[in-house]
Amino acid sequence: MRHLTGLAVLACLSLIALPAATLTAQGGGLSAGDMYLLSAAINAPGGSGGSLVHVDLASGTTSILVDTTFTPAAAGTVVFDPYRQRIVFRGSIGAPSNPPYVYAVDAAGQLDQLLLSTGPSITSLAPTGDGRIYMRVSDSPPFRYLDASNNLVTLMDDTGAAPFMIDGNASFDFRGMIYDAGTNALFISSHLAGLCGGVASRLNVRKLPLSADGTRVVGPVTCAQFEVSTSGEVPVGWSHGPAGQLIVVVDTNSNDVEPRMVLVDPVTLVMSAFASNGGPGIFGAATNAGTWNSALGKVVILDTGGDMLRAFSSGESGAGAVLALAGLPVSPAGSTAELVSLCEVEATACDGAWMAYGAGLAGAGAFVPRLTGSGCPAPGGPLNLNLDRAVGGASSMLFVGLASAALPFKGGTFHVGALLYSIALPMGGAPGVPGAGGLTLPAALPANPLLSGINVHLQAAFTDAAAVKGASLTKGLRMTIGG
Repeated sequence: MRHLTGLAVLACLSLIALPAATLTAQGGGLSAGDMYLLSAAINAPGGSGGSLVHVDLASGTTSILVDTTFTPAAAGTVVFDPYRQRIVFRGSIGAPSNPPYVYAVDAAGQLDQLLLSTGPSITSLAPTGDGRIYMRVSDSPPFRYLDASNNLVTLMDDTGAAPFMIDGNASFDFRGMIYDAGTNALFISSHLAGLCGGVASRLNVRKLPLSADGTRVVGPVTCAQFEVSTSGEVPVGWSHGPAGQLIVVVDTNSNDVEPRMVLVDPVTLVMSAFASNGGPGIFGAATNAGTWNSALGKVVILDTGGDMLRAFSSGESGAGAVLALAGLPVSPAGSTAELVSLCEVEATACDGAWMAYGAGLAGAGAFVPRLTGSGCPAPGGPLNLNLDRAVGGASSMLFVGLASAALPFKGGTFHVGALLYSIALPMGGAPGVPGAGGLTLPAALPANPLLSGINVHLQAAFTDAAAVKGASLTKGLRMTIGG
């Protein structure tokens, strides 16, 4: 990977300050602490198939953000992604015959398609904050991740030569997954009997340590158990909890008071009760989703028997505090078994965002070059533009503009509109070697608050004799400047 001084890029990016006063600020528009519920049982008027519902704590209201025509009934199908600053979910949009995709959506309902998923089912989404989103795929191999360029990649074992599988089983059934940055590990939960060398029918949690680049599970994989109920238990939701702990919410077959909200220490895997719900008239057996809520400092669960959201503080037991919400019901009357997914918008230090869009164009070795961003895009903030998978030593051109586009170009698509600037960049890497070319561009945005909310669109093109018209192309990259 070749590194280039950011002076040239600074000169390029500084041009976005010139028209800033005439532009309308844009961005994810999400509010920390708000929650999003993906449910097949909640429909828009005249609609069917389910909806993505926004739970607005500030106004105490619920409303449909996206009307879905197919909604998966599974845990971990809606999450907040700090890198893209979007809610990411799986479902079908539009006509009932439309296939399901993985989408990212902002607070205004603007959708970006991240991944086509018409074949295997995709659940247990687990974003890392640097562009990766791990997921469970119902076919083999089961563990994969979306990278920052929206490419689907297989998670490998510690050798890097084979896909990672739990106990060598491609069909291992787990319900939910979360990534912990402090330990650089994935955590999965299962309801299967007799795992971890312990007693059957308990909550099982496994810790999967990752390599520094996140491409491999490097082990050892460890496991722990916790008994929530003698009636049987199924995990229904992961979240990041207080003081660096993780929270897993569990559904059982009993209405008794039981510790269905469980703290997990990501370092030691020690599990303990956070709070318990249930009792006479409380529908403990209808705890079908849950998440930590940082604004409330409580765990919020969906009670599909009482058709309400209940919030619990540490050590609390019984009914919890019912959230008073106007608007759509969070669960339809007369149903206690709908399978839903619930997440919160976590507070982040950066509200700027990166989003790959469109299609690239392959060159030598069938490599599609990549353009990704890292760091926080904010006025005065440092960031990196990263290019890789080009031909080693290739000449390239970086295009910067203020709009997206979809124009024919060199046998592919040119994704940058309202062009501001283009800059020639020499790739590093062994000359002529497919996929070996790369470059890191450190830069910083001008310290101009008027830039906040502006979308900058970028794309790179590379000389490549093996490409259809002598040039390979990255996807487009949208950088949303935060506050």
